[in-house]
Amino acid sequence: IALSVVLFVLRDIVAGLWALAAVAVVIDAATLLYYRPSTVNRPSIHRIRKYVTYSLPMDAQTLSSRLIRHADKYLILYFISPTVAGVYAICTSMGKVIEDLGQTLNPTLYPTVVKAWRQDDIETLTRVYTTIFRWFTILGIPAVAGLGILAEPLLATISTTSIADQGQYLLPITAAAFLVAGFNSPLQFVVNAAERNELLSNSYLVAAGLNLVLNYALIPPYGIYGAAAATTASYGLITAYLFYWARTQIPFSFSVVTISKSLAVTAVMTAALLAIPSVLSYPVRLVIYPLVGISIYIPLMVAIGGIDRREIAEVKAIMAE
Repeated sequence: IALSVVLFVLRDIVAGLWALAAVAVVIDAATLLYYRPSTVNRPSIHRIRKYVTYSLPMDAQTLSSRLIRHADKYLILYFISPTVAGVYAICTSMGKVIEDLGQTLNPTLYPTVVKAWRQDDIETLTRVYTTIFRWFTILGIPAVAGLGILAEPLLATISTTSIADQGQYLLPITAAAFLVAGFNSPLQFVVNAAERNELLSNSYLVAAGLNLVLNYALIPPYGIYGAAAATTASYGLITAYLFYWARTQIPFSFSVVTISKSLAVTAVMTAALLAIPSVLSYPVRLVIYPLVGISIYIPLMVAIGGIDRREIAEVKAIMAE
């Protein structure tokens, strides 16, 4: 609200940034006052070495993650043009929705993983990660396809038809890259619980270096598609490494059968959606296509055994609560 009012009245981007900063300060202060603990556990001076050892790798991981996520935009700006960089930025922002889909469970997943790890409850960890990856696959694959089908109306609605024309093929590619990234997010909690954060920093540092090299090599000849390929390769490296390490600690399963069934049903869903006449307006497509897609995908997945009927009943029970 503050941003909308300031930009509408003052028409000044810098004022908008100050408005965001002011809102952040107010919210943080209010949160601290409201959730102020009755007792404060002061950090022990004798454990400073442990605190630093645990936290410093996370700084390297965070910086490397930001580099992977944003360096390509600046390189596109340098090698090509501001307009193309803007198209790429919009597509990556929308594609990140796929990764965010998997991160919705993070607030409850982190304490669950840490508690199970400390209790050496490998059975619970195995069940949790097997379930998470299974459902992220079931939901993520059709979501990427859906973004591809709706790329043009989505981009035209939030930006311009010119950006929609340039980004309609890029959006599903960036969404696929963030689908790969979404798989490594839950695995980071195992690394945190094991206090092996250097694994995160090392994998992200190597991936960030690879990202820079690939961007420099691929952006000049292939443009924004080269940048998307570099991002996909970087996230693929991180996810593959964390999968390998986590599997040495937790014997979770990653079902190829589920992936195959999801891909097959997604192909059927995509064909059905593409058969709908394109004369429909963009707003109508944004409403109709998701409803039609869900009505095709879920029943077919249940019919071929990709989703168990009991799982549907459990979801309905949770929603009813």
